[in-house]
Amino acid sequence: NERTGLTTEALFHLSLIKKSLIKMNFKYSKHAIEQIDHRNLDIKLIDEILENPDRIIIDATGLSIYQKLDIINQKPYLYRVFVNAKKNPALIVTVYRTSKLEKYED
Repeated sequence: NERTGLTTEALFHLSLIKKSLIKMNFKYSKHAIEQIDHRNLDIKLIDEILENPDRIIIDATGLSIYQKLDIINQKPYLYRVFVNAKKNPALIVTVYRTSKLEKYED
């Protein structure tokens, strides 16, 4: 698609997610679990992001990036959860939180 830069397959996948026509089950990879622990992230918040993201982006490799903005001590942070939706169940590849919001704006 020239307007979005996404493939037809990616657009279809995204439309299914946005319309909540599919309910995905997720599995955490070993790496994702290690990163959640290392970065001291709340797994309940990660689950909430997967259930109700502010935005889902399909990157060039086909990974779905679930994003959500959260305020911690009056400072905004962007959570990014990378998911391989081609796996069944969908595989959470990695997770991180950043304060560099401008880096991820359109």
